[in-house]
Amino acid sequence: MTERPLARAPVARQRLSRVMQLGDRNSPTSWTPGLVAGPKDPEMPVSLAPFVSSRESENLPASITLETRGNLCFPFDAEDSWSASEGLVLPPSLSESDSGEFSRGNQLLTVTWQSMHHDEMLNNSELQPSVVCLADSVQLTHNPGLLVEALYALRTRFPNSLLWTPGIGGPDNCALLTWMGVDLFDLARSPP
Repeated sequence: MTERPLARAPVARQRLSRVMQLGDRNSPTSWTPGLVAGPKDPEMPVSLAPFVSSRESENLPASITLETRGNLCFPFDAEDSWSASEGLVLPPSLSESDSGEFSRGNQLLTVTWQSMHHDEMLNNSELQPSVVCLADSVQLTHNPGLLVEALYALRTRFPNSLLWTPGIGGPDNCALLTWMGVDLFDLARSPP
């Protein structure tokens, strides 16, 4: 089955941040900023957590699956599932190195600091994923300025895609990350 793109429409914008409605414009199922629930997270309404994710790391490279929790893709008749290979993730300090193994996905695209420097596929103007996942966002937070640079580059390169930075969003920085262009958050840093 072919992956269907996410139906999304901007409701409000302020610099790089925005509120997007997800699903049918006449009756949106959810909005951004929103949550990506994990397999062990508590049950939440779809309006707050429109996606659920899982990660399979038994084989290299690991893969991420993102599933909609509602009918968010036209013609709004079923839930959808997207998968992407993570590629080989190197630490940001090795940005000069080229692992040669980059993410592959259609509606879910996983990028890293290293792939942003070496993956020529990211320059393809036809590449318009529904969700862009910055897989090494946790490592980028430990290097001054790199997270800001990565978020700006991704938001300007993929203006219509939802941006997800797994593992760094929490109650203390959600507003700042939203202002910087992040659309999706997980509960990795939130207390149970």
